[in-house]
Amino acid sequence: MVAKTPSVDVAQASRQIKSDLHKTYPNTKFAVSSSRFAGGESISVRWKDGPTEGEVAKIALVYQHVRRDPRTGDELLGGNRHVGLYRDFTSARLDWAVAKAKVSDLWPDVCVRDITDAAFTILERTAFDAPKLGDVRTRSR
Repeated sequence: MVAKTPSVDVAQASRQIKSDLHKTYPNTKFAVSSSRFAGGESISVRWKDGPTEGEVAKIALVYQHVRRDPRTGDELLGGNRHVGLYRDFTSARLDWAVAKAKVSDLWPDVCVRDITDAAFTILERTAFDAPKLGDVRTRSR
């Protein structure tokens, strides 16, 4: 994805990402940092619970700029700006997901190795905009 404004300084782009995310998801705290290195620049966006990675990507990846060889598609060195998205979960959300996984169709499943995989699949697909966890009933197996 090509940045709307590739000429914007990486620090300014980081501030704009944080501002855009705060406007869209006011109940979620985002930590946005930037760095420069020999091959280009990077922006890291970190948050707990809140929106899904895909929802954050729609806002943050607009500021990513990666130069590619038009013939091979390989990334060219220098002048690139990468945006990394790192979503974490509170222990309350992890407990909620494990309880939900126990009663979901994901468990047992041949694609899911264990209850933890099922829980993380649920977490990755779920946006948490409200602080309320909700009630999950478990059934015995």
